[in-house]
Amino acid sequence: MSLRKEVIGGILNVVLAGTMIDDGQGGTVAVSSTVKPASDSAAWESLGCVKDVKFDKKTASESITCFNPASGKYEEETEDVVLADYWDVTVKEHSPLVWQLLFGIKEIISGTDAVLSYEASVREVYAWAQFQAKNARDQVNRTVIDRWVKVTLKSYAGFSEKVTLPELRYQMLHSPLNGQIFMANL
Repeated sequence: MSLRKEVIGGILNVVLAGTMIDDGQGGTVAVSSTVKPASDSAAWESLGCVKDVKFDKKTASESITCFNPASGKYEEETEDVVLADYWDVTVKEHSPLVWQLLFGIKEIISGTDAVLSYEASVREVYAWAQFQAKNARDQVNRTVIDRWVKVTLKSYAGFSEKVTLPELRYQMLHSPLNGQIFMANL
């Protein structure tokens, strides 16, 4: 086991559900939980500067009380079960995705078209997310993972004289195409 201090930078790219990609046979197909772009596809879009990435989970406790013959008492055992895993990502730039989630816009904004705001009562989008954790000192990827996710806007400080840093929440979802985590130089 090697122990060392690490300065890790996060790089996050996404391809939103519904994005049309090459199907490899001269046609196109829409991205979904069962259609994933190749890792080198031009469809992957950067969300810009990632300030920080935090990992979170939603858990529930399950308890059971059983009689222990050795102690002659009832004893409670508690186990925490993970219900959902999240990446909470703070970004510097305001991408069309941030504006869509902030203003409840039904479809991603493109160009300068006027769109209706606050029309989407469910403010979430589905996407493939490609996450890299890169060591800032030696520029080597420590972790690379791609997952089917649900994206929501976790927090938004509002408009002021200070730089606004949107925080996006990525909930890990099941897909048969979810990539295995690649870990290097640990």
